[in-house]
Amino acid sequence: MRWNAGVDPEGSRAAGAPRGLVFVVVLALALGLAVAANSLGGSSARPPSRTPSADATSLMEPTPTDSSTSPARVETALSAIGGLALRGQPGDAFLTRSDPAAANGAWTVVVRRNGGSLGRHGAVVTYPAPTNDFTDTGAPISVGSVTGTAGPGFILWPLGNGHARVRGDLPQADLVHIAEFTTVVAGRPQVRPTEGFRVIARAPSRLPLIHEVRYGSSRLGLLWAFGDGLNYTGLTSGGGFEDALYATGAAPAGTVHGAPAVVSTVQGGNGTLAWEPSPGVVAYVGWSGAEMSPKAVTALRALAEGTYMLTPSQWLATEPELVEQENNPTG
Repeated sequence: MRWNAGVDPEGSRAAGAPRGLVFVVVLALALGLAVAANSLGGSSARPPSRTPSADATSLMEPTPTDSSTSPARVETALSAIGGLALRGQPGDAFLTRSDPAAANGAWTVVVRRNGGSLGRHGAVVTYPAPTNDFTDTGAPISVGSVTGTAGPGFILWPLGNGHARVRGDLPQADLVHIAEFTTVVAGRPQVRPTEGFRVIARAPSRLPLIHEVRYGSSRLGLLWAFGDGLNYTGLTSGGGFEDALYATGAAPAGTVHGAPAVVSTVQGGNGTLAWEPSPGVVAYVGWSGAEMSPKAVTALRALAEGTYMLTPSQWLATEPELVEQENNPTG
């Protein structure tokens, strides 16, 4: 069975699942997931291998490509990442979703409080940031010598030749502090972390590469949890993923391979569970089919524990289908 690799999982989100209702359910699952983490954590899957972090120093400028471009050439032009697969399960489709122009757009800096993790106790600075969503909302707030706009979980303020945005789950005073220590160098944001905080990654806001493996839920024997739909694994980088976690909401979901995980609808048809195998690199498993439920999230976490990492060369050996598109994080 082959899935149409050109179809985004977002397009198959189950009808009748309002996002607000989804996250009432997700947040209610947080305590239950801690129990599930204890009962499902004893996986024999090998620990994930080290993956390059998504720092600006490891991201090369994109090389223009055309429809005849091979995945190998794309991997050379962009920061190399590997892949994520389910142990013992042959994939139905291997897909490289490439955004060669991502590095020419907005950039992000991921900042976290010491002890923070993906989507938890941190913030993402984006520059240049769009202003159309915030010009008529929020309240005035001082950021150094300029006046910005503050709203729930974000601050937008003038910087350089445009505006910057910091968004996270930190107190507003911390968001202001991060904003005050943000500068623009060669058109890209830089943050000087203060005591108690650290910079995790500097990367494009859009996701330069998404490596995805797709599986039919029925073949995995998970119709009871996901319906007759699609499961998938993904590996990516780009600060837009974490920014979307803060924008849409995420619930803690125990750990996967020892790393704190969160459950959300980011990059999801109906939901994903995501974690960081290394700083700035995001791994996730998700599904499109049945609506979010306790049994779906429990099964999703079991799948996550059964994943293992592919190196960049191993990923290319799968001969993935290449699709060039704008990889704006969905949520």
